[in-house]
Amino acid sequence: MMRKIQITVILLVLAPSILIAGVMYYYTKSAIVEEKYESLAGITQMMDFYISQRYNTLISDISKKTEMDILKRRLETQEADSDKGSYNETREKIKQLLSQNVSVPILEGALVNLKGEVILSNRPQEEGLILNKTNLYNSIMSGAESYMGLVIEPGSTEKVEIAVPVFDNNERITGIIKQIITLDNIKKYLGSIKVGETGYTFLIWNNGQMIFQDDIRRSIMLYPEYQNGSNLEKLIFDYRMDQLEEPEGTVSYSSNGAEFMGTYKLVGDEFCIAVVAIEKEEILSGLTQHKMKFLGFASLIILVTILIGFIISNSVHKPIQRIISNTRKLVNGDLTARCPAVKNEILQELCNNINNLADRVQKNERELRMSSRIDGMTHLPNRCMMYEVLDTLLYKHPNQALLLLELEGMEVINANLGHDIGDKVIMEVGDILRALPHNVCYSSRLGGNTFLVLVTNWTSFKYPERIAKKLIKKIEGIKFIGEIHVDVGVNIGIQYIDEEKIDKKKLIKQSHMAMSKAKMEGNKPFFVSYSSKQKEV
Repeated sequence: MMRKIQITVILLVLAPSILIAGVMYYYTKSAIVEEKYESLAGITQMMDFYISQRYNTLISDISKKTEMDILKRRLETQEADSDKGSYNETREKIKQLLSQNVSVPILEGALVNLKGEVILSNRPQEEGLILNKTNLYNSIMSGAESYMGLVIEPGSTEKVEIAVPVFDNNERITGIIKQIITLDNIKKYLGSIKVGETGYTFLIWNNGQMIFQDDIRRSIMLYPEYQNGSNLEKLIFDYRMDQLEEPEGTVSYSSNGAEFMGTYKLVGDEFCIAVVAIEKEEILSGLTQHKMKFLGFASLIILVTILIGFIISNSVHKPIQRIISNTRKLVNGDLTARCPAVKNEILQELCNNINNLADRVQKNERELRMSSRIDGMTHLPNRCMMYEVLDTLLYKHPNQALLLLELEGMEVINANLGHDIGDKVIMEVGDILRALPHNVCYSSRLGGNTFLVLVTNWTSFKYPERIAKKLIKKIEGIKFIGEIHVDVGVNIGIQYIDEEKIDKKKLIKQSHMAMSKAKMEGNKPFFVSYSSKQKEV
C-alpha cells in the first residue's frame, strides 16, 4: 500500500509540474508572438502615415497647376479657334507647366479633355490617344478628387500615373491633368525600414502587383509565388476584387521555403496596402533559451517529487489529496490556487515549491499582460491600452478633446547623434506627458514619434490650447541630453469632441489631419479642429 501511495503521489505531482511548465512555455511563446505583431503593426502605421502624407502633398502640389489660367483656357478653346503662332506658344508654355517638378520630379505630363482625348503631352506620340475607357478617366469623371495607378512598360522602370481634375471658374470639370513620376522615393523609404535580420516591407497595388526595394526583392512582381493557400493570397484577391473586410490585420505566407508572419494596413486613399513581414523562425529563436530553462526547471521538480515519494507514509494521504486538488486547479488555469500548509516537513516543502512555481507563473502572466499594454521606453500606455481608455471615457463628459503630437527633428537626431540619443529624447517627452494632470489628461505613445493625449472634463477656458502651449514649451525646452545639444520641435493637432458620437479611430485621424495642418503651415504652434468647423490658433 505504501509503495502504491508513493507511486501515486509521484505521478500526481509529476504530471502537474510538467503541465505547469508547459503552460508557462505556452504563455511565453504567445506573449512573444503578440508583442512582435504589435511591433509590426506599429511599422505599418508608420508606413501608412508616411505614404499618405507624401501622396497628399503631391496631390496638393499638382492641384495648384490646375489653377493656372493658361491651362484652363486651353481646355476651353478649340484648336481651330486659335491663332497658330499664339497657339504654338501656348502649347510650349503648357508643356513646361506639365513637366514642372513639384515635391517629386515629374517625368511626363499630359492634358486630357472631357472626351478623354489627350490634347497635349510631353510625349508627342501620346497626343490624340483616347483614354475614355481607362481607370484614370473613369475614376476622375466619377467624381474622384484624384487618381493614382501603376504603370508598367517593358524595359522601363516602374512608374506611377497621377491625375487630378481641372475645373473652370464655375467649378465644372473641364478636363484632367495627368503626371507621371517614379517610385524611387517610395522604394528608398521601404529600404530604410529595418525589420530584424529577415524582415522586409512591401506594398501591394490594387492590381495585385507588389512593390519592393530593388536590392532586397524584385522591384515589381505578380504574386504566383505566394499562391499556396496562405492568407496573403486571400488578402491580394480580396483587395483586387474590392472585397477587403478589414483595413488592417495579420498575414502569413511561405516564400522560398521560409514561413513568414506579419501585418498589413490599407494606406490612405486605398490605392495600396502596406505590408511588413519577418521570418517566423527569427521571432521564435529567442524562445529556445527559455525552453531549456523550462525543461531544467521541470527536471528539478521531477527529482524532488521522486525523493518525496520514497519517504512518504500513510499519514500523508489526505494532505496529498489536498495538494492534488490545488495543483489541478492550477493546471485548469486558476493561478490563484495555492497548496495549504501541512505538518509534514517534506510535504510542506512540496507545497512551497508548487506555490512558488504558481507565483512565478502568475507574476509572469501579469508582467506579460502589462508589457503588451505599456510602452517600454516611455512607460506610457501604448496604442492598444489608449483605445481601451477611449472606449471607456469618450462622450462620458461634456468637455473632451484629443491632442495628437508629432516630434520634429528626430530623424536628424537619430542620423547624426545616434538612436540612443533619440531614445532618450523620447523618454524625456514621456516624462513631460506623465507630468500632466492625471485627473483630466490621459497620455499615450502611439508609436515612433507620435503621442496622443485625451483631455476631458476640464473647466478652464480653452484648456486644451493651454495644455498644447505648455507641451510645446516643455518639449522645445529639451536642449541637452547629458552634454549633447539637441534641437527638438513638435507639431500638435487638437480635435475637439462634440456630442455627435464618432468612432475613436476617426477622431484620431481627424486630430492627425489637424496636426498635419499645423506642420504644413509651419508658422503656427498647433492647429485646432472642431467636428463642424475649424479654427486656427
